[in-house]
Amino acid sequence: MKSVMTPLLFTLFIFVLLPANDFAQGKFIYIYHNGHNVVTGYSVGVNGAITQLQGSPFSTGALENDGGFIGIKEATAVQVGNHLFVSNSESRNISAFAINPDTGFLTSVTGSPFPTGLPFRGQSSLAATPNGKFLYQGFAGQNAIAGYSIASDGTLVGLAGFPMLVGGLFNIQVSPDGRFLAIAQWFDRKIAMYRIGNDGTIVAVPGSPFPTAGGGNSVGVEFNCAGDLLFGVESRPLRASTPTGVSAYRMAANGSLTLVPGSPFIVNHNGNGAIAIGPDDRHLFVSNGPNNSVFAFNIGSDGSLSAVPGSPFANPEKFFTFGFGIDREGTLLYVLNSGFVATLSVYAILPGGALNIVPNAPVFIDSESLTSLVVYPARLCAPARVFDICIQDDGNNNVLRINSTSGDYDFTNCSGSTLSGTGVLTKRGSTITLQQYSGDRRLLVKIDGAVNKATAYIQTQGMNFTITDRNIADDTCACAAH
Repeated sequence: MKSVMTPLLFTLFIFVLLPANDFAQGKFIYIYHNGHNVVTGYSVGVNGAITQLQGSPFSTGALENDGGFIGIKEATAVQVGNHLFVSNSESRNISAFAINPDTGFLTSVTGSPFPTGLPFRGQSSLAATPNGKFLYQGFAGQNAIAGYSIASDGTLVGLAGFPMLVGGLFNIQVSPDGRFLAIAQWFDRKIAMYRIGNDGTIVAVPGSPFPTAGGGNSVGVEFNCAGDLLFGVESRPLRASTPTGVSAYRMAANGSLTLVPGSPFIVNHNGNGAIAIGPDDRHLFVSNGPNNSVFAFNIGSDGSLSAVPGSPFANPEKFFTFGFGIDREGTLLYVLNSGFVATLSVYAILPGGALNIVPNAPVFIDSESLTSLVVYPARLCAPARVFDICIQDDGNNNVLRINSTSGDYDFTNCSGSTLSGTGVLTKRGSTITLQQYSGDRRLLVKIDGAVNKATAYIQTQGMNFTITDRNIADDTCACAAH
């Protein structure tokens, strides 16, 4: 069977020149450099390879040294649609860039950087509503929050009713539906919840603020895509031996929080608040601070957390791990490391939530510490794709999952190369064929249900992957961490 299929497949995959607009949108990473007042951009290849963008780094236009406290998860940069915003705290302004979705090139928005007109200095974090209407800036140590409206061209205008004083602010996050703003309150050891109005104003929800379950300092918060769970990272209080962990909260329709039984889920990490959830809401990742590893959890239907087998996963870098980002498909985890030098590690997120370091990582970024990492396009919160067919190569363990109704597919070679998309399904009796021919890929899959056999060929960006599955019934469809 294999000897017959191979020449046929290579005959089918003859490339033709396609218009540029047939190519898929690019993947890019932007990193804000502490003290240098620049943003460096990188393109991401299909195998996770990182390449610095032409024309990068891009100046923020700040006039002063905008360094801040290092070793905490501060989203000093945030992506909103095709715009990137960077907080220049010491200069008391915000830089705005337009993102070219094809090349990743950054162009300064007219009028940038925009003065905040506020007296607050020091490290600040940014969060924005997904509809691109409002941007919020939280000032750590100043316990204040500012709000801005975002014009279609990226121009910022201060919102009425701001700045507002809030207790113990450390980090802020906006819910995926744009209805709520969560604030991690460090010294207060609480999480404050605010409802976002149609005009961008914020009002505390009933019962806010909510205490951390373990009595630790609140250093990071993250919503799930469904918008019914909030997770908070606790760090150990000063001069205390309290174990640190992650608390899970059920979120009511009005934004009030109720602890999930079992919280906090103890991980005994020296946490700094870096936390991320995949777009399918199945796995949660937490930095292990200076301990050079990443914790991975399975998220239960009730919000409870259980460790992914093999967790925590080692980071080859011996630096402080403090910045996270996940790509839109939920297949790659980017980890920003900071110490005497700054580096970027890239993990492949395997089916089941285990992590494998991508072979070309880590990548040297800078000789100094950094403050923020932004992934473009951002995590896309959408209904989780369901796959009812899975095939796995008998020898190389390449895995391909397919939805036999929609044609959605998800491929991984279990070593960092991933590919997702939607192909054209054809069904004839017990045979299913899936095909996709586009600017950046060629895919052909044939599944014979009568004999439980399947073959697949995938060609993308100069790389070829094959699957020969002689018995679909014995597939585990899981990659082993290594």
